[in-house]
Amino acid sequence: MKYKYITLVVFIFLSCMEENKKQIENQLYHIVLFQFKDSTSEAKIEIIKKAALELSKIKGVENLTWGQNVSPEKLNKGLTHSLTMTFKNEYDRDSIYLPHPTHVDFGEVFVPELENLVVYDYWSNN
Repeated sequence: MKYKYITLVVFIFLSCMEENKKQIENQLYHIVLFQFKDSTSEAKIEIIKKAALELSKIKGVENLTWGQNVSPEKLNKGLTHSLTMTFKNEYDRDSIYLPHPTHVDFGEVFVPELENLVVYDYWSNN
């Protein structure tokens, strides 16, 4: 009986791991790479960062990270920062996140401070 119980627990654990793996692999990544204008102050960048992190509160945004380029390869073509978020599906990105007032307001503060911007979305379905 003890071995049946252990086998059942292991089976359930492995099933949960496989389901979690599927959830991670099938995410829509929304990557924003950007460079601030030389005239943008560090204080303004900090304000923008705080506003960007508020985007994680929008329904449908699964995960959000803000980062600064640390690559030693120097292939960033001037792009210095990134904002990466994940969604379960295109509907959450296109119909909830993109038109959301918080996102629209963020864009009005964010975009005027940029020298360069690239947006790249992809599905991680490895």
